[in-house]
This record gives sequence, C-alpha cells and structure tokens, in this order.
Amino acid sequence: MNPANLDRYITYAMLVAALFIYAFHSSSIIEYAYDDAFISMRYAENLANGNGLVYNVGERVEGYTNFLWTLILAAVIKLGGDPLIFAKGFGIFFALATMIITFRFANFISGESGWRNALPVLFLACSGPFVAWAQWGLEGGMFTFFAILAIFFFLKSLRTGLTFAYTSILFVIATMTRPEGVIFFAITVAYYFLIAYRGWKLMRRAEKKDGEGEGQDGEKLPKGDLAAQVRLDQLPIRIAQLVAPYVVIYGIYFIWRFTYYGYPYPNTYYVRMAGSFGAYMDQWVRGLKYIFDFTWRGGGAVIVVLVALLWVVNRPRRRSALSFLSIFCIIPIVYSMHVGGDSKHLYRLLMPYLPIFYILVSQSLSWIYRLAVETKPTRRIRRLGTASFIGFVALLMLYTYTFPTLIYFAGGERGIPKWDLLRGRTKAHEAVLGYERQKRLFGEWLREHAPKGTTIATTVAGVTPYYSKLPTYDMLGVTNEHIAHTEPQPNRMVALDIKATGLYRPEGIVENILITSHQKSDNEYIARQNPTIIIEGADIAFKKAGYKPFRLITDKFTQIYYAKKEVQFLK
Repeated sequence: MNPANLDRYITYAMLVAALFIYAFHSSSIIEYAYDDAFISMRYAENLANGNGLVYNVGERVEGYTNFLWTLILAAVIKLGGDPLIFAKGFGIFFALATMIITFRFANFISGESGWRNALPVLFLACSGPFVAWAQWGLEGGMFTFFAILAIFFFLKSLRTGLTFAYTSILFVIATMTRPEGVIFFAITVAYYFLIAYRGWKLMRRAEKKDGEGEGQDGEKLPKGDLAAQVRLDQLPIRIAQLVAPYVVIYGIYFIWRFTYYGYPYPNTYYVRMAGSFGAYMDQWVRGLKYIFDFTWRGGGAVIVVLVALLWVVNRPRRRSALSFLSIFCIIPIVYSMHVGGDSKHLYRLLMPYLPIFYILVSQSLSWIYRLAVETKPTRRIRRLGTASFIGFVALLMLYTYTFPTLIYFAGGERGIPKWDLLRGRTKAHEAVLGYERQKRLFGEWLREHAPKGTTIATTVAGVTPYYSKLPTYDMLGVTNEHIAHTEPQPNRMVALDIKATGLYRPEGIVENILITSHQKSDNEYIARQNPTIIIEGADIAFKKAGYKPFRLITDKFTQIYYAKKEVQFLK
C-alpha cells in the first residue's frame, strides 16, 4: 500500500478511536452536573424573567464568572428550553469542536499531516478533566474551545499574514466566557511584542551592514523562529488589529460590569483572594499543592515527563511555536498558586491548557517513535519498535483515563480497572448522584410547600436554591458580597460532596477530595440574617443563635435541616 494512503488510513482510524473513547468516557459520567452550574442557571433564569442578572432578586452580586455562557442559558430558558440539557449538549459540542481544532493545530505545529497529529485527540478523549468539565453544566468546554482557537489563529495569522482582528475577537469571546481569557490574551500580546522587538533589532543590524537584510528576510534566523514572520513594515497596523478589537469590546463590557455590580472583579475573585500577606502566602502553598496533586493523582505525570523530555532532548528553538506553547505549561502553575487552587474536583483549572499540553506531548512521542522505529535498519526491528511504541502509548492513555476519573469513581481505591469502574457504576459514583438527586428533590419540595417569605442558608448554593426559587444566603460567599470580602479563616476546610456521608445520606462517597479555595465564611453573619432554614447548620454560631437539627422524611428522600423551631410547613 502507498505509504501516504496508509498514513491517512491510520490517522482516520485513530480519530475514530478517539471519538469512540470520548463517547464511552462521556456516557459514564453524563448523569452528573456540578452544583455551581445551577448558580449560573439561577442567574440566567432571573435574567430571562426580567429580574436582572442577579442571584437573589434585588441583590446585585456577581457570583458567576461565565457571562456569555450565562447569556446563552438565559436565551434557552426564555425560549422554553431546559438549561441543564442544553448546557450538557453545548459542552459536548464544544469538547468535540476542541478535539477537531487540536488536530488541526497539531498539524500546523508539526508542519506536516500524519497520524502523529491525532495523538493529542486520543489523549483528550481519555482525559477526565477535559471530558467531565465539558459536560457538567459549566462553561469549561466553551472557554477551552475559544482560547485554543484564538492561539491557533494567532500563530496562523503570524505565518500567513491573515489579519489579527479574528484572533482579537476570539480572545475577547474567551475572556467574556471566563475571565482567565485575559491571561491567554496578555501572554500572546507580550510574546508578539517580544518577537517584533527581536525582528526590529535584526533589521537595524542589517541596515548597518549596507542593507543586506539578513533580519527581515530571515536569512540569519534559525528555521522556525517566529521573529522572521513579523511584518515590520506593517507593525503598527498589526498591533492595532491584535489589540484594538479586544480593548474596545471588553472595555465596554467591563464598564457595564463595574457600573452594574460596583466592583472591578467578580465576587468569586474576592472569595478566593486573601487580604493579609500571610494568608496570601498560605494561598500560594495551597495552589502549589493543587498542581502537585494533579501531577501525581490527576494524570499530570505523563505531561510533565514527556514535555520535559521534549525540552531536554529536542530543545525547541527560542521564539519557535513550541516555545510559545510551552509558556502555557508555566502559567497554570503561577495562576493556581495565585488563587490558591480550586475547590472543584477533577482539576477544572487545568482543563483549558490540556489541548496545548497534549500537542507538546505528541511532539515528544513523535521523537520517541523516530528513535524506536524510523532509525532502525531492519524491518523486523522496526516492527518490534512499532509494537513497543503502540503498547507504550496505550499504557499512557490508560493511565490518563484511570487518573483521576476512575480514582474518583472508585472512592480513592487504586487497582486494575474493572468494567463497572470503567462505566462509572460504583458506590462512590452512585452516592454522588444520590446526593445531587436529594438536593434537587428537596429544592422542588420547598418550591411546592414553602410559604412566601421563607429563606434558606446553605454551603451548596446551586441545586437546592435553583429548584426552590427561594431567597438564599450563600454561606461560602460565592454569591454573597459580605462573606467574599472577609479574611480567610486559618485551616478552614470545606468539603464538597463529602456531606453525602452524613446521617440519612448515601454511603460510599469519595472522602479524599482536598478542597483548597473555599476558605471564607461568617456564620455569625448568617445567623444574624435569621434564615428560616439552614441546610448545613452544624456550627457553634448557629447553636448559639438557637438553631436545632430536625429531620424531614418524605416518600422520596430524607433531609436534615436546622431551624430555631421545627418548621410546620415541612412536616
């Protein structure tokens, strides 16, 4: 068979395999939706109903960080659709679109088509953070798609001369989907100025040598140096194309945000950030632990080892596309340390960087393949090398699939994956789903039975408040201005979903989830607001205020709640 045709068939087979792996992986966790997704849905519902972009009617607090995503959900609700179903569907669509763009991106980086460029797509299909956070109801899939597409367009525009305006618009869409988009944009602009300065220096040097033009023509630049692709004669126009659309569009949005909510950053930013220097240093330590946890327990070891191998052995040239992409291996470390990690399991903060990570991994694997197969003298040795390479990649994919998704669903138990584990049919997974179902049922019950004036306080401000439609005090401060601006409490650890191990709740939930970013609370303040019901009220401040535990038993669920006296309408 013609080698080109064989390569094409292998590429198609790998892409189809990636699609099947993604479908299998996705279907095993499709039932779950993260609690915070319902916070965005509550904002979207209030907007669709004419109450403004608010969590509680009349309270302007920016407790979301996904403006465009929330607008999409508001449009869905306004048109009579189910926002949860559409959120999952949109997320899967953007995940698949990201896989396609990643394949095209890998082709662009390698400079040639071939089966090796399908490797990043296979790894994305196996990646728990990528698959999960695309379909758990939040904006991760949409943000990752536009951020990666913007970087792709930047490098492509740099090489082909295509206007940077498209790149700028894609970056502003990403930023208005999630604020971290400004980091991607700032890095890109800074890098463009860096390579433009390098190109300008070479041009000046060439002018001093009687106009030989080594710098701008690229004769003295190594192959692949991005400085050779800067069009210095069009530099002011190119800078305006890259910067102006972003600044104008995002500037208008920022002015509206500041006018509407009164703060330069979302409320969620203040929830994360510490006030004192000591608390901020503690935040950096927690963020570093978050990265280490991803490396050892989240499948990140594959990325760390192979990207390091790429730099140690291949040594990509400075100012090359690979060097530019490698910057994005450092940014999540710094950003995670700055914000103190993340409270959401399966390493949500790292999802947008995974396509870049795996493009770099594929470059390293390509070098390994050349060493193991293409440099061997005999067909027999090449076949043995090919078989070894396939087995090696398969093991890396299994590791990527197993950590962290299977560890999460296995309740923290390591071992050889069994079929039920691969399908997510474990006690731990069922317990998570059971807890989420209970929160929904309790919210629906409150909506049907609670009289006007009922208020609730909870540490999980998504599912139950969304379905109950009741005014809610968010005890963790995500949607509460007062708590967000308090100082973090030392050694405070708030566990997500671990509450499911409590009395009258399903057993088997994962108990080893480390929560790093929810460090703020003010239960004395919550008690002073005198909520009718506190859903998680086992705190000394509530006991002093007269709250006692009661149990609500229905034919569908059992719920512990706290109140100053047994609430009659809940009997």
